[in-house]
Amino acid sequence: MNGRDPDRDLDDLLERDPRIGRQLRLLRAARLKTPPLDRAFRSALRRQLLAEAYHRYEQQARPGFLAQILSGPRFAFATGLAGIVLIAVLFLANGNLFGPGQVEVIPPSHPVGVDQPITVSFNQPMDHKSVEESIRIEPATQVAYTWQGNNLLIQPASGTLAANTQYHVTIAPQAKAAAGAPIGKTAVVAINTTPVLTPSPSPTATPSPAAQVITITSERNLASAGSPLGWSQDGLTLYYLAGGDVAQIQSDGSGQKNLLSGGVTAAALSSDGHRLLAFQGAKLLTLALPATSSPEVLGSVAAVSGVGWQNATPIYWTGQPGNVTFFNAADRTQLGATPVPAGSLYLAPDGSKLVYTTPTGTSSTNPGGQPHLYDFSSRADHPWAQTISSNVAWEPGSTRVAYLSAGSVQL
Repeated sequence: MNGRDPDRDLDDLLERDPRIGRQLRLLRAARLKTPPLDRAFRSALRRQLLAEAYHRYEQQARPGFLAQILSGPRFAFATGLAGIVLIAVLFLANGNLFGPGQVEVIPPSHPVGVDQPITVSFNQPMDHKSVEESIRIEPATQVAYTWQGNNLLIQPASGTLAANTQYHVTIAPQAKAAAGAPIGKTAVVAINTTPVLTPSPSPTATPSPAAQVITITSERNLASAGSPLGWSQDGLTLYYLAGGDVAQIQSDGSGQKNLLSGGVTAAALSSDGHRLLAFQGAKLLTLALPATSSPEVLGSVAAVSGVGWQNATPIYWTGQPGNVTFFNAADRTQLGATPVPAGSLYLAPDGSKLVYTTPTGTSSTNPGGQPHLYDFSSRADHPWAQTISSNVAWEPGSTRVAYLSAGSVQL
């Protein structure tokens, strides 16, 4: 029926009751309306679609592993940690960005006067001997070396540099730091000297009464008011202490002037004649010679008995006449002390040894004048059997002394 599969039971029912057939035809002819969609269903579907779209977009825009590390709180934490590590490295390297053992040579920042030494600075303590042996200077110049901390002062033997000239100081790679590491590469420092300026004539001033000055006689002897400290290396200038003043005068009697005025109680000239050490007004001072600038203050000391030099190291001592203690004037470290009281002191030219005599005694068992030899390197004291009745004269090599004892010269 109507192309459907035969159903005998249904066909029998329709034949028996025609009304059922009519109702069946009515149902087939009727068309049902599509029911309206639920608004809640629409909202839920919209939310689901938006969530799915956002999830897909987030998956595509999500940064990679490195991008996550280098952004946000993680990157801030890593940056702070790196800063702390860098500060620790600088602290352990004593603030040296080149690291321990890496040497930086610092040239002068301005031209050098012809009567001033060439100063080459290092960023850490150096091995003095290896640095001096590795230096080459152009134009070729005979020089002397002096160290002030990490600064190397290069002074020509003639006393002056050539005017308006560029000097090149070359330091070979084998130069070593104090820790023993070589600098590893050649360092070249260029230094320019100032030109000699022709002074403009000064206006004539009204002459004032000349102050009384101490002069040198034709025999080249200093007047009785002063005591000589030593000569310049060229033998043309004499330095002396007179009335609390340190002064200089040329060998022909000209060019007299005060270098330190008033209150100087002790002074000593270095063996090369290029530096002066003095005690003035409770301060230890050093002055480069020939004097062209103000003295350098090494520090304050309440009182000193005397000053001197151990090669290029300034020293001073206290306690004389009594047990004498010796100190490094630059850093106040103790260098040694005499085990018995000392009256007169005679320091070797290089400052490595000392001959001293005991003060005048108060009994027959302590007659005084007993000589002792003190060695600073070993801090050993050696008493001698003879009695010294004169000053002690050291030979230039600091290995022998001569003195008068019992009417004869002893060596």
